Amino acid sequence: MKRDMDLIRDLLFYLENQTAAAAGKPDQISIKGHTAREIEYHCLLLHQAGFITAEAIRSSSDPSRIVKLAMVFELTWSGHEFLETVRPAQRWTKVKELAGKIGSHGAALLANLATALTEDEAKRRLSEMLTGS
Repeated sequence: MKRDMDLIRDLLFYLENQTAAAAGKPDQISIKGHTAREIEYHCLLLHQAGFITAEAIRSSSDPSRIVKLAMVFELTWSGHEFLETVRPAQRWTKVKELAGKIGSHGAALLANLATALTEDEAKRRLSEMLTGS
């Protein structure tokens, strides 16, 4: 299954909006336009990337192998940081456009591009504030 960074972003938004400590089982999470299997797989990717905390069911023959996630809890600091850089829809669109021109949609690259765009915007706004324009 291919990694879908739009689904990754949607799942982070979903988990951020959960009020309970446990967001639930991955198969109970619903994101419009995506199957339960896609959501479950992408929750596993988020867990492996360190963006969410989750309870994993591990293989009895190889404990390093995660069979599936039993429960998804919440975003980690890294998950919150990534989400903040890609939160605005306009920035997310620009990040994906730039990544497409580069030819890579890896999470680290997307985060770096989003951070660079955020820093540029912050510098521009700060300059406007300081000069009064």
